[in-house]
Amino acid sequence: TVGILVGSGTDAESFEDYALHAKIANGVAAGQLTYVQSNPHSVSYNDVTRVLTNTLVRYFNNNSGAGVDVNEVALVVWGIVGNWANSYLMSRDKLDSTITIPNTGMLKATYKVELTYPA
Repeated sequence: TVGILVGSGTDAESFEDYALHAKIANGVAAGQLTYVQSNPHSVSYNDVTRVLTNTLVRYFNNNSGAGVDVNEVALVVWGIVGNWANSYLMSRDKLDSTITIPNTGMLKATYKVELTYPA
């Protein structure tokens, strides 16, 4: 439910988005992908450019028996606001074109988050 998630929704991106438009379920049934546990974050800092980089990677396996179309990718985090703990959409990206994951195929999704510190 958190980390990098994928969906089949084709709606345009919007600042009002709070979830994937059509999340692809975790599993091996028709239209589903197996969500592999996310890799540990790879964090680096460049002293010269003062850029902190956090790279997140997740794999998705297709064992559904047919191709699965991916049209959107999201980064969802778990957080606490006040007394409420919940998952929060940090980014939803509509892909330029559909990626079809063939049966027994794998998708690797990567998010690179960079923060530039002031001088």
